[in-house]
Amino acid sequence: MIEEVNGTELYVERRGSGPTILFIHGSTLDHRMWAPQLEALGSYDCITYDLRGFGRSPPPAGPFKHCEDALALLDRLGVERAVVVGHSIGGLYGLELSCLAPERITGYAALCMSGLGTPSFPADIQAVFTAVRTAARAGNLPEAKRLWLDTGWFATARAKPELRELIDQMVGDYSGWYWLNDSPSQNIVPPAIERLETLKLPTMVIDGELDLDYNHEIAKILAKRIPNATLVKIAHGGHMANMEEPAEVNRALIALARIATL
Repeated sequence: MIEEVNGTELYVERRGSGPTILFIHGSTLDHRMWAPQLEALGSYDCITYDLRGFGRSPPPAGPFKHCEDALALLDRLGVERAVVVGHSIGGLYGLELSCLAPERITGYAALCMSGLGTPSFPADIQAVFTAVRTAARAGNLPEAKRLWLDTGWFATARAKPELRELIDQMVGDYSGWYWLNDSPSQNIVPPAIERLETLKLPTMVIDGELDLDYNHEIAKILAKRIPNATLVKIAHGGHMANMEEPAEVNRALIALARIATL
């Protein structure tokens, strides 16, 4: 369904019943990445949606914050309190939402987070970002997507044929808007990394053991500095841990949701 939220429209899917869990996807992906979670979490009110410029949601028309979109979506759907789960850069947006409205967020899960600010993206990933934007703005979007999919973030998941098809489909459907345009997306001020010690909600930091060292470092920072954080290592899981090892990730999310909704 399409919901009018915060001056834009967002594509939203909602299923299950019980306490609410809001899922925020990673860059170039969309709501479909959460299918393994929705199948296992039927006793929860699960909300997935496509962020501005991804999936079926239209691109931005001006400056905005993803976390404010998420909060406005909860308002639109009549949700007073929710657990928020974010993947990769979506983990940052979930963290910002938790900082923005701590009275509304009962639990937070960071799944293979990217974009915290420290550490910086490694040089090889920054080079990929540049190459992807260059290819896209030269009119070669297929090459940009090939370069993107060849990064280590997708390697272990795409080694599995059943996951490769879905991941390639999501990235294939991506318009490339954020590669073709300068992003108007803004972050909260002061930034989330400066607020970690202030978070008092139950937190699950989920780290795929086969993810990049960059993401491992972010997981360590979150687990060390957020007071009520638990670090969960997903054996045999990479950056797309929720798709690669769904049973382990689902157990972690259920454990968080039980604590957060007591």
